[in-house]
Amino acid sequence: MEQEIKLTPNSDMQMLIAGIMPNTKYFDSRFDLLQVQIDGLQNSQNSIKESLENRIDGLQKNQDNIKEGLENRIDSVLQSQDDMKEVLQLQIDGLQKGQQDINGRLDYFKQDIDRRFEMVDKKFEVVDKNFEQVDKRFEQVDKRFDRIDKKFDQIIASIDKLGDKIDAKDERQRSFTMRMFSVAISISVLGVLGVFLKTLGVF
Repeated sequence: MEQEIKLTPNSDMQMLIAGIMPNTKYFDSRFDLLQVQIDGLQNSQNSIKESLENRIDGLQKNQDNIKEGLENRIDSVLQSQDDMKEVLQLQIDGLQKGQQDINGRLDYFKQDIDRRFEMVDKKFEVVDKNFEQVDKRFEQVDKRFDRIDKKFDQIIASIDKLGDKIDAKDERQRSFTMRMFSVAISISVLGVLGVFLKTLGVF
């Protein structure tokens, strides 16, 4: 009985330790999983490295192509500049020739304009003479208007005198009307007063 009691704690401890401590299969499986993950990481690194190398090669090729394209474009631009210089020179020569033609035409137009201005000056001289005659006629008209103004002044003076007379008559008529109105008001007041006294029995 005592032996059973002594063995029981040892067996319990072993079971407890066996439950807590994993066996070697567990560690083997974990190590295998870690190895698989490490292999996957190495493969990923290799694929990334290969992809980066391919991209770098592609970028290098693109850079070379861009450089070659830029060089071709620069050559084309330089050639275009030379062509443009030649074309511009031809255009400048044409413009200079055209400018000479224009100068010749301007000289001709200037001479023609000078002749026309001379003709216009002569016509203006004739017009000035006509204006002098018109001025004389306007002077005569101004004299006639002065006479008419004097007559209008006389008519206005006569109208003013007539207005003064009418104003005087209106003033007399107004004073007469006011007197008659005062008399009528007085009579009306006396009549009302009589009626009032009669109602009171005074009369």
